[in-house]
Amino acid sequence: MRRARQSIPTYEGLCKWAAGCPKEGRGRSGYCRPHYQQSWHRQNMWRTVFARQLGTDLSVDDIQRGLEEVAGSTPLGSQALVVMRVLVGQVAVGHITLAKNPWHGQRS
Repeated sequence: MRRARQSIPTYEGLCKWAAGCPKEGRGRSGYCRPHYQQSWHRQNMWRTVFARQLGTDLSVDDIQRGLEEVAGSTPLGSQALVVMRVLVGQVAVGHITLAKNPWHGQRS
């Protein structure tokens, strides 16, 4: 296992997140530590919201790929359309609010 992990090339250079980030990128993602944590939190937060509120295990990337097939001709496309309809309905009723957390990053 250790040899397999060591054989994966790591990124060397500045953070890929934004052009103005002066920190050193690392790992396979190429992000610096704060930006890696931010992207990880963003992906998993939406996965949790979808699982809790909508009862689906699709990720945001799966839904985005499915919505590219607007016709819903594939099983992934039809499931993503159903999830988006439910999501829009839940937002309209007020059960889900889409807002940025104002307390993100603050410690108590």
